[in-house]
Amino acid sequence: RIAAQMPVKFGNPSATKSLSEQSACVRDYGILIVNNELKGSTGDRLGDLLISGIPLNAPKGAEKFVWDPGSRTLRTAWVNRDISWPNGIPCMSAKSNLAYCVGQSNGVWNFSALDWSTGRLVFTYPLGSDLFYNSAYAPTQIGDGKSLYSATLFGFAGMWEQ
Repeated sequence: RIAAQMPVKFGNPSATKSLSEQSACVRDYGILIVNNELKGSTGDRLGDLLISGIPLNAPKGAEKFVWDPGSRTLRTAWVNRDISWPNGIPCMSAKSNLAYCVGQSNGVWNFSALDWSTGRLVFTYPLGSDLFYNSAYAPTQIGDGKSLYSATLFGFAGMWEQ
């Protein structure tokens, strides 16, 4: 059965469509959806992947919804209109209260984190600007010792605290 439905507009009240191809990131009653709607599509999945990190084409936006079991309603908790996680799959850490993903900013691929409660950008760790760092629909994973990992188009990227 369907408990609730509502449009995902990533903070744009006049939006008539949206696209998210990644898995939703879920923690307790929170659900995070990221925007994958390119500003210009090639019409080809591989072509779209290759242009997803170009700043003028990259999608922006993430929206977190919260289910209220008492009132049995779904509502928007927050929207971040600036984050660009074009094709990475986000993850969430209950310990840090952060959602992590590989994204891009001004054409530089990065690991970044949003505060799960507010949607505020907490940090960005630059990886590089070439296609090697494109997350290519891979999930970000949390490792030991404050480390993050993700597959990339041609390999693997990671960051860790020493």
